[in-house]
Amino acid sequence: MNRAVLEHRWRAMGAHAHVVLVDAHPSLLDHAVARVEALEARWSRFRPTSEVSAINRAAPHPVVVSPETVDIVQRALAAQESTSGWFDPGMLVELEAIGYDQSFETLDRVATMTPLPLGKIRSESSTSRSIRVDPFVGSVAVADGCGLDLGGIGKGRAADLVAAELAFGAAGVLVNLGGDLRAVGRGPTSAGWVIAIDTVYDEPQTRLALGDGAVATSSQLTRRWRHADVVRHHLIDPLTLSPARSDVAAATVVAGEAERAEVLAKAALVAGAASGAALLADHDVAAQLVLVDGSVERYGGFERFVVRESPAHPVSAAA
Repeated sequence: MNRAVLEHRWRAMGAHAHVVLVDAHPSLLDHAVARVEALEARWSRFRPTSEVSAINRAAPHPVVVSPETVDIVQRALAAQESTSGWFDPGMLVELEAIGYDQSFETLDRVATMTPLPLGKIRSESSTSRSIRVDPFVGSVAVADGCGLDLGGIGKGRAADLVAAELAFGAAGVLVNLGGDLRAVGRGPTSAGWVIAIDTVYDEPQTRLALGDGAVATSSQLTRRWRHADVVRHHLIDPLTLSPARSDVAAATVVAGEAERAEVLAKAALVAGAASGAALLADHDVAAQLVLVDGSVERYGGFERFVVRESPAHPVSAAA
C-alpha cells in the first residue's frame, strides 16, 4: 500500500530538527514547528525570557513556572537519581565556565575526531546539586552556585511530547530533535522506521529499524569548541566538573521514549565503558558504544534492531 509521506526540516533547540508524517494533513507540520518553538521558549537557557532563565536568575529563590516545566525538572531529577548522578541537570555554571555561555552556532567551533585525553574512569558519581521543585505551588528553585540546564533532556522530552500529539492526526510520526528521535505508528517502509546512525570513525554505518520507540546518540566529538586555547566539549563529568575524559566516543541507546534514551546515552558516555555498560544493563535498554580506540560494543539485544538492507532512504540520527 502506498503511503503519503510529508516531512519538514528546520533549526530548533540549537540543532537540526526533522519531522516525518505518514498519511497526515500538511497542517500538522506547522503544528510541530509551533509546538517545538513553544517548548524551546520555555526551556532554552539562551533565551532571557525563558522559564529556565528566570529560575537561574532568581537563585536561590523559587519561581512559579508552567506545569510542563515543573514536569520536566522533576523528570530530570528522577533521571539524576536513577543514573547515580551520571546525568546531572545542574551543571550550567560549569558549562558557562568553559565557554558554553551562548548558542553553539556562535562559538569557536572545532572539527576534530580526536577525543580528549583519557582521565581516570570512575565507578561511582555524585548526587543532587540542589535543585528543588514544589509541585503543589508549581515552582522551581536552584541553589546559589548551581544552574539548571535542560538542553539534552529538553530535546528528548520535546520529541516525545510532539510525536504523541501529532499521532492523533497521522498514521505514523517521527520527530528528530538534534539526534533525539521518537517514532510512533506506521513507518514509511516495510521495515517501519529506518534510522541511520552517524559513523564516528570508519566503522560501517549502523541502520536501525523501529516500530514505536526512540533512539538517541550522545557523542563527545560533535559539540566541540575552543575556549582559552583549549578544546572543550559539552558533556560534563559530575565528579571533576569539567568535560568528561571518557573512553566512550559515542553512545547510542534504543528505548521506549526519547527522553529516556537521551539520558542513558549521555550518562553511559560520561561514566565510561565499564560503568556505562553496567548502567545500561540496570536499565534494560539496547545500546551501542563506540570506544575511542574504534572498537564497537553492543548490549541489550541491540543487534535485533540492526538492518542489513534498507528498503528506502533512512532517516538520519544526526544532531
